[in-house]
Amino acid sequence: MSSVSFSQSIIKNNNDTLVCFTQDEAKSILKEIYQKQYLDSVNRINAKLIKEYQISLATLDSICEYRQQQINIKVTTIKLKELRIQTLENEMKAIERQVVRQKRQKIVAILVGSITTLGVGYLWLTK
Repeated sequence: MSSVSFSQSIIKNNNDTLVCFTQDEAKSILKEIYQKQYLDSVNRINAKLIKEYQISLATLDSICEYRQQQINIKVTTIKLKELRIQTLENEMKAIERQVVRQKRQKIVAILVGSITTLGVGYLWLTK
């Protein structure tokens, strides 16, 4: 509000009471009325904008939550794939050990067979 002091005068006219102001006072009052109307409209616009902002913010929060869920699913999928890879690597190592063991057994069998054959052949020749 303005800090103008008013010197209104009251006039009675045919059962009506009129409050009269000077022209400068009337301009000041009118200016304040227009300013209040303007500020009221700005407040209404701001209230609408705040509501729209809150809706947008809620939408963005929902999108962020959905994206976080997608990230969590992908992280879980990656962990499961890494676990599967580790399992397959362990199985492959076990199979490789088994293959090496089988190769050793074949070599031992071939050597034993060869030595046996040589021994039998030697005994047969020396007879």
